[in-house]
Amino acid sequence: MSTQADSPIPLLCLNERAAPPTLAADLEALVGLTALAKERLREILLPCLAPTLEPTLDKNVETFALRTEVPTSKLVAALRGCRFLFESVARAGAEPHVLAADLARLAPEHAEELRSLLLPVYEPAVRLIRNELIRRTILDHGALLTGTDWRVDRILGSQHGAALDATLGVLTFTYKRGTHEERLTLHCEPGELRSLRDALDAMLA
Repeated sequence: MSTQADSPIPLLCLNERAAPPTLAADLEALVGLTALAKERLREILLPCLAPTLEPTLDKNVETFALRTEVPTSKLVAALRGCRFLFESVARAGAEPHVLAADLARLAPEHAEELRSLLLPVYEPAVRLIRNELIRRTILDHGALLTGTDWRVDRILGSQHGAALDATLGVLTFTYKRGTHEERLTLHCEPGELRSLRDALDAMLA
């Protein structure tokens, strides 16, 4: 495959801006993977597209490379190229045919093989990246709810009365504000819980 190092390659997913000079070579590494590595590409590619990379990812990449008889450096290059392409497509909101066209620009002699490898993972890959872009957009302007815990409590008495008997819900919301994670616990009477349920049903309808 020609990397066209001396000739910048404009990409549709970059609004006709030039691709990084190493991208074609990264795709060459992808084409050069073993048949087993290509067959199982999804299982190592999707974790490499996650917004927060797992601490064990480097070890998992090494294990995958060993199991599929691929040099680790070649696998890392291939994954790097895939991540750049899918991130660019996701940011641009581009459809699969745009990815297909850009693959033809980057590697015309191997376009069909690259399409057969990458188009089947287009949907889960782009969905994963777009979800993270949405989360970042929300966090740029406010707090984002990331978790909800609940329990049911019963009040039997307090300093306000010795013979009280009331059931209420306790909701603890975990949310992120910028890079900080915080928690908020609220006690809810049954009427408010019903109102909350109705509001959620209406939002999800």
